[in-house]
Amino acid sequence: MKVVGFDADPDQITALKQGTVQALIAQSAVHDRDRRRGPGGRGAVGQGDHPEDRTKFTIITSANLNSAASQAAIYKTSC
Repeated sequence: MKVVGFDADPDQITALKQGTVQALIAQSAVHDRDRRRGPGGRGAVGQGDHPEDRTKFTIITSANLNSAASQAAIYKTSC
């Protein structure tokens, strides 16, 4: 059985490294926050959904865990 997790905080990264999950889907929190500002306004004037409204994500696996894209997608616990 393959298990895919959602989010990429330190606990999920540990589970990936230990083989408990085989992949993680990490959403872009900044993009998600910014995208929420647009759709409501467009929806209010009947413009509907736009591709840029969709949340960006990165699929992280043990094979690409150390890549720049995966490292950028891992959730930070502090600033």
